[in-house]
Amino acid sequence: MLDFKEKRIIKRLLYSRLTIVVLSILLIFIINGVWGVYKKASVAYSNKSRAVKDLEELKKRQNSLIASIENLKTSNGVESEIRNKFGVVKKGEEVVVVVDGNTEKSVDNSKSTISPSGLWRKFLSFFKRN
Repeated sequence: MLDFKEKRIIKRLLYSRLTIVVLSILLIFIINGVWGVYKKASVAYSNKSRAVKDLEELKKRQNSLIASIENLKTSNGVESEIRNKFGVVKKGEEVVVVVDGNTEKSVDNSKSTISPSGLWRKFLSFFKRN
């Protein structure tokens, strides 16, 4: 019979309102901690995917730079790079400059007088016309 009374006291203590409130508060703190870890994990995952993408781009750039360096080790590669950067030609070569036909610039050399410029000259030319 003593066992039954002890079990009843323990049961009453476990199911009391105070115990339920304490356990609920403890559960809220645990859920809050899990939510914080979840948010940090999602940020870490997105950072990882961005870092992997950046690494792939950097590897592509490294490969292109290595190819460019290998090209610059040859005399033809150096010559082509100089021609592209500075527009240089060898002796005996000619340069052809193609000008777009749509651009029309007309220069009228018939007038040898200088047109009035500036605010004061425009003001004076207004009175000279009358």
